[in-house]
Amino acid sequence: MEPTVATVPEPTAPIEPATTNTPTVPSESAATSESGATSDEPMAEVVSLFDRRRKKDVSPTAPAVTPLHPAFERVEATPQAPNTSATPSTDPQGESRDAHDRVDELFQRLRASSSRRVATETTKDLAKSTPSEPTSSVVSTAPVMPKLNQSVFEHRAATITAVLDAMVRIAKRVLADDENAIITHVGGKRTSLSPDAVLHDLEQQSRRYADALREELTSIAVEAARTIQSARRADLRTSALDGVVEGVAHIIVSDLLRQLHERVRAALESHVDDRDAIIGEVRSTFKQARSETLTKVVTDVAHFAYARGVFTACDTAGKVCWVVDANGPACADAEDNALAGAIRHGEAFPTGQLHPLAHDGCRCLVIPADK
Repeated sequence: MEPTVATVPEPTAPIEPATTNTPTVPSESAATSESGATSDEPMAEVVSLFDRRRKKDVSPTAPAVTPLHPAFERVEATPQAPNTSATPSTDPQGESRDAHDRVDELFQRLRASSSRRVATETTKDLAKSTPSEPTSSVVSTAPVMPKLNQSVFEHRAATITAVLDAMVRIAKRVLADDENAIITHVGGKRTSLSPDAVLHDLEQQSRRYADALREELTSIAVEAARTIQSARRADLRTSALDGVVEGVAHIIVSDLLRQLHERVRAALESHVDDRDAIIGEVRSTFKQARSETLTKVVTDVAHFAYARGVFTACDTAGKVCWVVDANGPACADAEDNALAGAIRHGEAFPTGQLHPLAHDGCRCLVIPADK
């Protein structure tokens, strides 16, 4: 006998838990009585389809739990109201512009973030790489200009000032003698007007200036040597004056007499037979030399004598260094000599000099390296 399977009706309303509305499955004995016959064949187990459905309140819109023998229900979708706030615009151009704006905004944020990050990292790197305090292990190899007590230059200034006026007067007298000698020669009626006949030999003429200034030059050189050696003045007169007269003569030739000779020679060539015109040019030339050139040349000569006196007083077996007067004229060559540091006494500095003067108006000194 085939088992009887109950047909599950489609639920149209929530199933109430009341027992009166719950359909019952006919039992095995009832099925037998309805058929009016018995059979020895085993019957299939009948499972109640409503036991599980009683435990839950199934809404019409929610799918029911699938039973062992499922019953299919029709579920209709409930339309939902459109969310206008979250729905993007359907305009293609608007969407493109919005996307473009979002991309630009993203890149701007990235660039700003990158700039801030790079600046922060750079600042940190600089803070790490820059030492807050100098370490003793780092040794500078740059040349350092030697320092000197300014009292050395003050002593020189006092020494030169004491005799400078007398030196200028002596030099003016010698210069006047040279002027008178030329005017006398040109004023003669039968004298030769050739440059060799009118002008004196430069070496002999400069020697006359140096000899006239010898006493003052000796005084300056001795006072300079006493800053290095503690000896009597009488004992230093000979050694301190070594090379001073020759050096002074060279300065007078290069800075004074050569220019005078050139201008007198030009006057002789310009006025061949006009002796009065030649005399007028000669007087104008010497007047300019007295007022503009002579004092400067004599001042340089005095500073040379002092520098030479200090140099000769230094130990010949020791080392010396070139020092620059902070109040003197600036000179790149003098600074090069100072940056050379200590060298052996008697060796030439980078500019070729053993001691000042390195140029017109030089106010440097050479002193012992250990002073």
